[in-house]
Amino acid sequence: MKIYRMLLMLIIVMMSCDQQTSNKRGDKRKIGIFKTRKHERKKISIDQKKLDEKTYEQASIEDEKIEYSPYDILESKVKILRNDIESAKGIFVARGHTAPDFTDFNSIKDAIDSGKYSFSNILNLISRQTRTITAFPKIVDRIYASLGYNIDTLLKLEEIIPKVLNNNYASFDAFNLYDSFLRILSNLYDLNHKVLYDIFSDITLAKLKSANNLTDIEKASYLLDRFDKLKVSLVLNVKEQIEIATRKKDKKDIFEELKKAYGQAFRSGYLALDIEYFNILKLYSGIK
Repeated sequence: MKIYRMLLMLIIVMMSCDQQTSNKRGDKRKIGIFKTRKHERKKISIDQKKLDEKTYEQASIEDEKIEYSPYDILESKVKILRNDIESAKGIFVARGHTAPDFTDFNSIKDAIDSGKYSFSNILNLISRQTRTITAFPKIVDRIYASLGYNIDTLLKLEEIIPKVLNNNYASFDAFNLYDSFLRILSNLYDLNHKVLYDIFSDITLAKLKSANNLTDIEKASYLLDRFDKLKVSLVLNVKEQIEIATRKKDKKDIFEELKKAYGQAFRSGYLALDIEYFNILKLYSGIK
């Protein structure tokens, strides 16, 4: 009986040891499986990263392959320059500044004296030199537009005018200031508007695109660049001289600074711009 019990205990011990060994092997197998899966996940992550990088590089290469035609470049230039003007005017109006339309007034004087419109000194100067009431709002808008509807510059000009004229808008000084300075600003606007909206109108652009004459398109783009560069330089010169003039106290000194803006450098710049305009007009005549 004792022998039977000993044999039974021995069998139980052996079975227990075998179970522990199996569990240990099973644990190792499980650990091995876990390690393999972790390695696979890491590998998948690396492969995905490489795929993403490849996709990005491929997209970049495809972007670089996109080529813009000479016509696309010209059309883009025209639209950007138009948008610059329209956006500037939009900001100008949104801030409460607008050219008088006189719908609710009997005369220019009543409109200005009402206080409804900004820059009364500029308006008074223009109104005394403008003969037709209907043309007045357009002239005002041209002058504002020629300066890019820049409120700071217009405020400085507004400050200068009474110092020069002593509120005498019928004087020779008033005529001189308007005729030699503001009139040229109005003419500057006219040239720019004709180039962007008349010469390079949507109809003209469509003709250029349809004809697909690379020589004409590239020449048009080149002339537009030259014209715009001269115009920007010209306006910058005017703004700088207005800025300098605001720091002067004496009437004579103010006039001297303004003369530099509408004097030799300004007139030379305007004449050069006028030449570029006629070069563009000549090309336009050939396109038609």
